[in-house]
Amino acid sequence: MTRALSLCAGVWLAAVATPALAGYQAGMEAFKDGDLKRAIDEFQVEVQKHPGFDYGHFMLGVCYLKQKEYDTAIGCFRKAIEIDDSQLKYHANLAQVYAEQGRWSDVVAALEGKTNLSAEPEVSAQASFLLGFGYFTIGRYGKAAGELAAARKARPNEIRILSTLGTAQFLSGRTDEAVESLSAALKINPRHGAANQYLGEAYLAKAQREADTKEREALCASAIRHAEAAAQAHAQPEFNALNLLARAYLGADRYKQAVEAFDRALALNPDHGYAHFNKGQALKGLGDWAGAEKEYRRSVALLPDNPEALVALAYCYEQLARQGDGASLDKALSFYQKAQALKPSPATRDAIARVQEEIRLRSTVSH
Repeated sequence: MTRALSLCAGVWLAAVATPALAGYQAGMEAFKDGDLKRAIDEFQVEVQKHPGFDYGHFMLGVCYLKQKEYDTAIGCFRKAIEIDDSQLKYHANLAQVYAEQGRWSDVVAALEGKTNLSAEPEVSAQASFLLGFGYFTIGRYGKAAGELAAARKARPNEIRILSTLGTAQFLSGRTDEAVESLSAALKINPRHGAANQYLGEAYLAKAQREADTKEREALCASAIRHAEAAAQAHAQPEFNALNLLARAYLGADRYKQAVEAFDRALALNPDHGYAHFNKGQALKGLGDWAGAEKEYRRSVALLPDNPEALVALAYCYEQLARQGDGASLDKALSFYQKAQALKPSPATRDAIARVQEEIRLRSTVSH
């Protein structure tokens, strides 16, 4: 049996009961010798003589796939499936053609509901991996995690499975499972960029939900460690790794380092609204309200319908008003009202009342 060595390479054969056809046997010998042209000629003769010979059509598809003649390979695999749709290897190799073309929706269509078909363990594992990766690529992360977990059972030490599985688990909200899978991936390759990236994200997500201060600090430290490893994995600075590192510093209340990391990230992606918002949060932590106002204002310009950004900017104007900028109260009121219109909340309603009262008191004093 030939096994795939990477995502988009390889075909899967299996020992099957086939007729004692001279052309078929000659074709298999030519295939094993690497003479694909002769193999194709031999298999073509047999399927013309025996059009219901599904494995002959399948082997034709295998030959054309190895030659990257994708359209012809697809036709051959579909013919084999039409004759016998119970063979997982037929579906898996059809999916492989689509994978090599980057047609991930077609990969899913080719394998969805098929990975439970009886097959050799290697064929089952690769089919689950292809389907899982297909789900992952089209954003169906929960489905991806299920198929990749099945692939992992057969290949427990394959880093591409562990890394993609852990990422899918994180993106589908299964944070603890993601930590386990990504940690397993990093035992195999501690410098794996994507595994470090999403393990850092997972630890940061856990830290943001953690009430215990010491545990939160430990989780943030882990997030920082993996964010630094993710950043170092790239030869050139990369936005996602730097943004994660900055957010991890922010979560650990290391505001100065957070600001520096956000500056590096924003140099690569200056229009990322959430990075501007988070940099504003770091500057707020440093007590730099003027700097925070600039970042929040940029965030609001990029995320005009985000009530959290509007509230942060409004609160910043409140603080600037307390430092002597009386005009900032009107701005604070305006942004609180915009936030309340988008997403009403008791806290924002109370903030509006607080600012209105402050404006009234100042007006009374001035008169």
